Amino acid sequence: MPPYWGVEALKAQAIAARTFAIRKLGQGGDFDLRASESDQAYSGLTDQREESNAAVDGTRGQVLTYQGQLITAFYMASDGGHTESSEFRFVGWDNGPQLRSHLGYLTGISDAFDRGPSWQVGPFTASGAATVLRDNGRDIGDRLLGIDVLQKDPSGRLVGVRVRGSSKSVEISGPTLRAWFGLPDTLVDIVGGG
Repeated sequence: MPPYWGVEALKAQAIAARTFAIRKLGQGGDFDLRASESDQAYSGLTDQREESNAAVDGTRGQVLTYQGQLITAFYMASDGGHTESSEFRFVGWDNGPQLRSHLGYLTGISDAFDRGPSWQVGPFTASGAATVLRDNGRDIGDRLLGIDVLQKDPSGRLVGVRVRGSSKSVEISGPTLRAWFGLPDTLVDIVGGG
């Protein structure tokens, strides 16, 4: 978070990051957090700023709780214009839809201050996409023929897709598609043809 966002925003971020970090303690085996976007992006001491350090010091000991328990305090650089409810965030389609229970503090809301994603991944060729799938254990044949959206959540993010290939079709989850194709989010528009 850039230091020019103001002291209250920096304090809110400090509390969220602290809560997230404490909640993760002891869950990673030989480590607690990854210094990447999968946990907390951290680029080292050289990127620390006086403003953010003051926010950390000014909120020392403050954490976020829900019903007396530490929350899992997710945060992101961009929410694509809509945050996502917990029951849609951790969905698996590969073995059928597996909706996680609703957590009262993680309810999706519209975010008028975030105009949506400005990134693009691809283009992928039909054979290149088939190779990505094959490399991940889903052989659809030599060519991708199309991707059908099976379900989106209320925020517009992919829950499940059917990938049609030259020899067979497979269903995979939106998060799996995201991981395999290097997408920053599951809030995507799939364009193009086979």
